[in-house]
Amino acid sequence: MLKLAQLGVIKRVSIMANSLHKKYLLDELQAVPGIQLGLHFNLTNGVLLGQKSGHHQGNGLAKTPPLMQLIKHSWFGCRSLSGALLKDIEQEFTLQVKGLQEHGVVLSYFDSHHHVHLLPGVIECIAPHAKTLGVGHTRLVLDWGLFGKPQFLLCWFSLTAKRAADRTGLSYLPFKYPGRKQFVLRNRWQAQLAKLTEPTEVICHPATHGDLQLLPEEYTDHYDGARVDEFWALYNLSR
Repeated sequence: MLKLAQLGVIKRVSIMANSLHKKYLLDELQAVPGIQLGLHFNLTNGVLLGQKSGHHQGNGLAKTPPLMQLIKHSWFGCRSLSGALLKDIEQEFTLQVKGLQEHGVVLSYFDSHHHVHLLPGVIECIAPHAKTLGVGHTRLVLDWGLFGKPQFLLCWFSLTAKRAADRTGLSYLPFKYPGRKQFVLRNRWQAQLAKLTEPTEVICHPATHGDLQLLPEEYTDHYDGARVDEFWALYNLSR
């Protein structure tokens, strides 16, 4: 990510506040002219900050929940998460923002791991804190090109989240979610990007090595080797 940011391909990088290596090359990343840094709000990976301090409730985030458990709690986006969960989510969000800010990271936006901020009720509970803490911009996955793909569920969640973002005054950009095929077929994807006529957020997870399986079990992630395809496709854009 640092290499691509230095080449001017990546304009934004979001950071997990509870990751094991969040400070690795952070000074170099912050030195990239014009780079914007954000919180990659995380509820489903590793040990949460509120768990370390013992602040979370037993029926809330006392244990790091898997993504599917949160989705089921929301009845697949049809109802808001429980009050106990939302209270802990609100607290965890503030802890994660302040945790990065205490490391000298100037944040301007937030997104989230596994897109958990799109779950019903989450935007409403964290938006006031986000704006107070200077991170009043977020991501909505409104890309109708995902129709027929598993990620299309995110568009369903985003419709509810969009109404919440509009009510609470959060800003967001048009959005594109490329699949692995687009990263592999680099020239075709580059032509698709060239057709964009307005500022648009394009999600990516680049890496030069697929090494996430080397992390402790609670920090691993299934989306690993495909990150290398993303890196070379994005690197190609800089040439």
